[in-house]
Amino acid sequence: MQTDPSKFIHEDIGIASYLICLWKSRYGNNAKDYVKFVDIGCGNGLLVYLLNQEKFNGMGMDVKSRNIWYTLFSKSKFCEKFVDPKNWDELTDYNWLIGNHSDELTPWLPYVASMISYKCDFFVLPCCPWNFTAKYSRTNATPLHLSVYFELCRVSGL
Repeated sequence: MQTDPSKFIHEDIGIASYLICLWKSRYGNNAKDYVKFVDIGCGNGLLVYLLNQEKFNGMGMDVKSRNIWYTLFSKSKFCEKFVDPKNWDELTDYNWLIGNHSDELTPWLPYVASMISYKCDFFVLPCCPWNFTAKYSRTNATPLHLSVYFELCRVSGL
């Protein structure tokens, strides 16, 4: 099942804009020289492509490659790889981890960032809440979607 392009294109443009503003506000004119990101669970790779087009250095990583990586986004760097603790050391060159709708990887990204380096930052935009072992079940249906994720992070010590 493919995601509707009219949905993800607008989302990824908004996310890229947000990250660029965040990085420029944090690092000033040196942002493009300082930031080195990896989008873990990058999917179609549009976010990586947009950030690369703005001259931010980084790559996308996903468990499954996509044809679009090699056709429309061939100037960007992508890696087909399963993310697990055995290859976290391959991420030490990066100072930003991105999890854009990264599903089951979302709760792990803050932890992985802390294992890479105390200087490694992260950005997650969860689409559906997961805990460390399975899809997170709400005990109370009242809280908003993101507040459930923040509560999971709090009780996990992140």
